[in-house]
Amino acid sequence: MSRMGVLKIVHKCSRLMNSNKHITVHTLRHTFATSYLTRGGRVENLQQLLGHTNIQTTMLYVHFSNSHLHREYDKIMSDASH
Repeated sequence: MSRMGVLKIVHKCSRLMNSNKHITVHTLRHTFATSYLTRGGRVENLQQLLGHTNIQTTMLYVHFSNSHLHREYDKIMSDASH
């Protein structure tokens, strides 16, 4: 399947969901990677799944998921103190 074929499917699904968000294949790729890491997936496995030859490229997702985890931790801790 071509990149454009996948993009057409993504846009069609977005329209069917009545989503106002601009969803791209790249958005789905980032969502998958971040979700994989936040659920405990190993970065080495993610590297293979994404087809990255350089681990540093994959490590960009780790930084994002760590920021997300810090925000979630702060939120939980502030809720617990009330």
